[in-house]
Amino acid sequence: MKLRLILGLIGSLAALQVLGQWQAVAGYDIAGIQIPTLNRQLDGFNVKNSFSAEPFKKLRILHSLVIGARYQHNLGALELLYQRGFSRRSADGVREVDSQAGVGPIDMFYNTNTISAAMDWGKEFVVGISLDYTFFKYKITSDDSSVLLDLTDEDQGWGSKIYLAWHLAKSEKVSFTVRPYYRWIWRDIYFQNVGSILTDLPELSCFDCYCSDCFDRPHTFGLSIFIHNGRTAR
Repeated sequence: MKLRLILGLIGSLAALQVLGQWQAVAGYDIAGIQIPTLNRQLDGFNVKNSFSAEPFKKLRILHSLVIGARYQHNLGALELLYQRGFSRRSADGVREVDSQAGVGPIDMFYNTNTISAAMDWGKEFVVGISLDYTFFKYKITSDDSSVLLDLTDEDQGWGSKIYLAWHLAKSEKVSFTVRPYYRWIWRDIYFQNVGSILTDLPELSCFDCYCSDCFDRPHTFGLSIFIHNGRTAR
């Protein structure tokens, strides 16, 4: 529903190109994400289950698609963007001792949905800042018949982003932008269900255990590549 509304907004703005200022924006984003507590739990799970055929790897990279709208003016631009991020980690053949039968695969999914309102200054070289609101979702699942897992944590919070941008090519119809950035979240994000299961697998005997160290404040260093559909500022 949210995605359909945003696509409808972009379509309406693209129809206003006669004004010479509106631009539809689409792009790809890759970011190195810092989630130290969750990665410590993944490492602890691997140590506890050292005989696993395939241990969890650390969560380091987040891939995203970005769409939105941009209003270009003489000093810079205003933007409204929607970003959908995704990462996945899996463990397979999970067992505490070599004689046990393996459990798995066990999948951990990390998803983000971010709405950003941004302002930047410049033409060929741009400096900008944004106000972000992000919806986080952590999920652990397994299709193994002996371990039917489907645990989810969701949280949300405000954050900010600072970025630089370079317009690599531009014309009356289209322009390309490369944008490195740093984004941070203002408060801790909690994932008690996921954290508890990482602590208790593979016995899975404690679904309601309290997790005393199940929070992080994610921050990312990323790179976005955008295509702007519409006229560029002169």
